[in-house]
Amino acid sequence: MKPSANIACQPHAHHEYKSRHSNDFGIIQLPNEGKLIWHVISKTEENREICFNVKEHHTYKEDSLRFENIREGSITSYFPYRNLYIADVRNATGHFVVRVEAYEE
Repeated sequence: MKPSANIACQPHAHHEYKSRHSNDFGIIQLPNEGKLIWHVISKTEENREICFNVKEHHTYKEDSLRFENIREGSITSYFPYRNLYIADVRNATGHFVVRVEAYEE
């Protein structure tokens, strides 16, 4: 299995944050194959139905949207981001895990 980042996610936003559904994670440790593939692992929903955005946390300015409308099997460009989090989750009623790994075509 390739190196991956595995992120535990909640179906509802954290209480003190409007759109945050996970703790911070980074992808800088993943090999740069040029692309990333995103997987959604859920025991309660169809994995393809869960959709979310990925934002980057900034301490002194507004958080940045880095990836939009991610779902099972989405492929995005690789950028060595730190301090990312899962945001704006749709179509989830239970906890789920997001796994992101390097992808080469």
